[in-house]
Amino acid sequence: MRYVACLIILAAVASVAPAAISMSIAETDNSAVLGAGYVTNDILVTTDVDWSQSQVLVTLTAGSVYQTPTFGAKNPQPAWWGAVPALQYDSWVTDGSLGTCSYAGAAGNLGGDTEQWDTTHLDLCWFNTASGNTGTDLLNARITLSDDAQGTWAYCVWDAGDETIDLIYMDNDVYKVVDGHMIPEPATMAMLMLGGLGVLARRRRS
Repeated sequence: MRYVACLIILAAVASVAPAAISMSIAETDNSAVLGAGYVTNDILVTTDVDWSQSQVLVTLTAGSVYQTPTFGAKNPQPAWWGAVPALQYDSWVTDGSLGTCSYAGAAGNLGGDTEQWDTTHLDLCWFNTASGNTGTDLLNARITLSDDAQGTWAYCVWDAGDETIDLIYMDNDVYKVVDGHMIPEPATMAMLMLGGLGVLARRRRS
């Protein structure tokens, strides 16, 4: 009977589909407003569960983070985009629909230690208080860097649990910033390595 009960429990656990969430980077053309010299990187989230918290850490060894003078802030401020078009390509975080989020210090889970959001360093944790925030390619952050920017970046996001916050996506790798482009280099290299192993396997079989 104990074995039967264990099998029933295992079957029930196996039947529960895991939360589906993924992150991608898309680049948005800013040349009509900012001119040459900047790369706008959008962090997009695709999820079928509400998310509640995100963190990002961008550490530069060269170059800078773009922030519109005077108006620079952590939120997107879309009401001002018509009067100040450059704000659209500022560096900011959002709830997936250009809404304002609550901020909660540094990106501690990514190795951050002090909240910072300026032209030299980004280290932030932010919360989304809205519900029903699921969908495809939700804009979670926009980060514009000078095209000579070099360094690293990392990102993670949690779901909105009833009593706890569960990690639903976290990249344990530190990605690269190359000439202003936020590149998920470890994942890219892993795919190339897997592809290479596949080629070797086929050669051995042949």
